[in-house]
Amino acid sequence: MGSTNITQTLGLSITGSLSHFTVLNLIEFEFLKFFINLAKRSPKICEFTYMDGPVPFEIATEPKIMMHVDGDILRRCLEDRRLEELLRIGQNTVKAKEIFKKFCELLLRMRMRNDTLETAEKIDDADYLVKEAYGVLEFFLRPVL
Repeated sequence: MGSTNITQTLGLSITGSLSHFTVLNLIEFEFLKFFINLAKRSPKICEFTYMDGPVPFEIATEPKIMMHVDGDILRRCLEDRRLEELLRIGQNTVKAKEIFKKFCELLLRMRMRNDTLETAEKIDDADYLVKEAYGVLEFFLRPVL
């Protein structure tokens, strides 16, 4: 992830449950929330909370409750290796192209923010970009203890 300053917070509830919170900057939030928005439209990932409808490309930040990033959904995407499916890799449709274009824009913003720009030829390599996205998910979902 480069030189990102990450703030980690652990919280202990009255019942003894331990919660882990990571404070994200807006770019990181938008990148992760994009995958959550895609996953919520997949009955394979969000079996019980599946939402039908178009993928929102504008990430909502108001009201503030919309800024929650559900790590459980992201973990299912990571563990089941579902990013290719969510990004519709291999589909030659207008919607698939729009989704992949938005993914590339968000990933490029993350790279610029974290000083991890790669050579130009890698920017068009879907396999490389998806592998990099898995790396981002692994970074944010890593155990803190």
